[in-house]
Amino acid sequence: MEKLTRVITLPVSQYQATIKEGDGYAEKLLFENQDKIHLAFPGFWSHLTEKLGEKTKPSAEDILNLTLPDQHVLAIEIFKLSYGNILKLTNKCGKCGKPADYDVDLNKLEMLPVPDGSIPPDPVSKLKLPRSKLNITIGYIRGFQELEEQSADSFDPNRFDMKNVRSIEGKDKVSYEEIIALPLLDHKIIRETVKARECGYVTEVTFKHGCGNQITQNILTDPSFLMPGFAG
Repeated sequence: MEKLTRVITLPVSQYQATIKEGDGYAEKLLFENQDKIHLAFPGFWSHLTEKLGEKTKPSAEDILNLTLPDQHVLAIEIFKLSYGNILKLTNKCGKCGKPADYDVDLNKLEMLPVPDGSIPPDPVSKLKLPRSKLNITIGYIRGFQELEEQSADSFDPNRFDMKNVRSIEGKDKVSYEEIIALPLLDHKIIRETVKARECGYVTEVTFKHGCGNQITQNILTDPSFLMPGFAG
């Protein structure tokens, strides 16, 4: 049986990607590593991406080198092509413990535009920090950096800032010590700039559960997105 294919344009890089419908062979890549499924997804997505920009048969490393907005768009579009556009959220409610049981139409997800003046494939923003007066460059976090955070023992806001800062005073190698030493006002401006640069699919949805509890859920971390058909 011939698999469905689709050509999509990734928002940040503006790369065209040819994706294909998944099958049991593709899904087997996930379930062989279900204890650490987040580590298996880059291989799953690369398996279902026939072309990425000028590259045919991109590797998992190529997928991890995409910016997060591009990687998230790729993931959602592969899901839609393989499973359909309706995602039934099944994460358990924090109040009553029952599954969310809420349908999300992935075709209706909000798509934030790339900031004006962005230059693909790797747009950055330059700014001067208000307290230290340092000139810095801010870029988008890449997939491999998110994977590092998912594997970390705890969240560190300084590490988050470091991953977004591409350069300080023209120096590309930014150390953790340089970032953590910045005054808090500078950290605030870095985070506000990162927030203002958000683009691509809005992956958080808010809805009222049957028990009356208001829930905000990231669709990318819902069990039914990660392991369709087994959750709930």
